Amino acid sequence: MKSRIVITLSFVFMFFARGSVATPSETVLHEVNAPMTISVGNNRLYVSERTIIHVYSLPDIHFIKSFGSKGVGPGEFRYITDVTETPSGIKVCEYGKICFSDLNFKLIRETRTASLCSYFASIGEGFIGTTDIAVNKERFTTINFFDSTLKTGKEIFRFKSPVQPGKDMNIIPEYPGYDTFNDTVFLNGMDGRIWVFDRNGNILRKININTSRVKITDTFKKEYLETLKNDRKKRNFYSVFKDKITFPDYFPTIYFFLVTGNKIYVITYLQNSKGYECQVLNLEGKILKKAYLPIQFKKIRDSYPYTIKENKFYQLVEDVENENFVLHISDI
Repeated sequence: MKSRIVITLSFVFMFFARGSVATPSETVLHEVNAPMTISVGNNRLYVSERTIIHVYSLPDIHFIKSFGSKGVGPGEFRYITDVTETPSGIKVCEYGKICFSDLNFKLIRETRTASLCSYFASIGEGFIGTTDIAVNKERFTTINFFDSTLKTGKEIFRFKSPVQPGKDMNIIPEYPGYDTFNDTVFLNGMDGRIWVFDRNGNILRKININTSRVKITDTFKKEYLETLKNDRKKRNFYSVFKDKITFPDYFPTIYFFLVTGNKIYVITYLQNSKGYECQVLNLEGKILKKAYLPIQFKKIRDSYPYTIKENKFYQLVEDVENENFVLHISDI
């Protein structure tokens, strides 16, 4: 997902039938077994699994190469969280590490940090990322500038973790996703606005996202708790926190956003029969159009990986019957 904090990705709450503002094209990607992220570069498509990246050409979607392997050494990964094509090569993020390769997949360098940040967004010679801290026995995550060696720099935002020792836990928290474009930082201010900073961390403007808030129903609460209880990967979490789980009255204003091609794409929780609302804005915040994206889901609050590039919506969806993954591309 260029997702972006991305402290989160794939936090949507319902599955709905396929639908779109345009008929999607569909292509089977035979090399893919368990996709985690998808991103689009300059005439290339990148699909990451846990420790490997598959590369395809665009627009013809021909397989080019797979690279990466499991491990902790150079060019090896334990859990890939983001793949981004830059003008000079390919940047791969995992927790506490960035790997840089050229466009021919030759490793250039790696940089590591003690931060457990899963996504470092490039800005100038440095990055934007996150750091976890504790203040007076409360847990916080800060969004900071990092230099080229991943040394932590100026803090531009701070929010309290939804998980605090001995306290109730909001199970539908809002996270300040962030992205960068042309030496500018864009951040979900968790107040219904996109905050915009310059490369020195000075606030430039705040962009209001005008949409209708979606109420969290009792039906959703019941279905979500049942999913946590019965999901093999989440049942331990449920057993530990079940007595502390709380729900807010409404879903957050912003579900996900990213910035690409001089446009801001903001996905909200508002939906109709065609999908989820996507507002397309210019970099100053003026709405250029609204569309509805046919996001598909594995289960409640767990979407298949997707991204947006040049007014196209890309998503990899599992074809369970044929045991493969299909790339869906729709016009926005």
